[in-house]
Formats: sequence, structure tokens, C-alpha cells
Amino acid sequence: MDGLTVHQRFYRKHRERLSKSNKEEISRVMSRKIASWRHLGIVLKEGEEWESIWYFVEACQECESCEKPFKNRMDRQLDHDHKTGFIRDVVCKSCNAKRMYQDIYC
Repeated sequence: MDGLTVHQRFYRKHRERLSKSNKEEISRVMSRKIASWRHLGIVLKEGEEWESIWYFVEACQECESCEKPFKNRMDRQLDHDHKTGFIRDVVCKSCNAKRMYQDIYC
């Protein structure tokens, strides 16, 4: 392979599609979301970039756990291991809550 993560390959493939007029709004939304992920304790593995993770999460159309389509943008959650902080999947709110319970209480 090329040594890039899935997130990096996706970002490089799709970043050209953004129109200049839309970039400022996307930048604001992205900055807020990345700040909330950092506040939650999510950390990146070596070679990953916040921006590419954000684009990857936004492009996901269905939960990687239960495979149901996301109802809206707010239903899409970035799941992470609560012990290490590393990202696992993009899941729906329901699956994320189940995994959080397992991380904390099991």
C-alpha cells in the first residue's frame, strides 16, 4: 500500500470537490467538531490527521456496527476506546452508548 490510513486516502481523494464558497462554513463546523473530539479524550494514532478524520466521518452513511443508515448528521458518532482514546468506528448514537457502557462497566 501507500502507507496512508483509510482516512488520509479518503481526504486526499475528495478534498478537491469542495467549492471555495463552502470552505469557510465547513472550516467552522470542522473546527468545532474537532475541538469536541479532543475534549472527549480522543487521540490520533501516528500519521492520522484531524481534518481527514472529520471528512471520513462526514462521508459515512451507515453505522459500522449495526449497519443501519444514519437518520441525520447528529446520529453519526465517532466511537473511541475510553481507555486508550483511539478511534474505533463511526457508529450511531445507540451503538456508541452500548460500547461506552461496555468500556466503563465491563
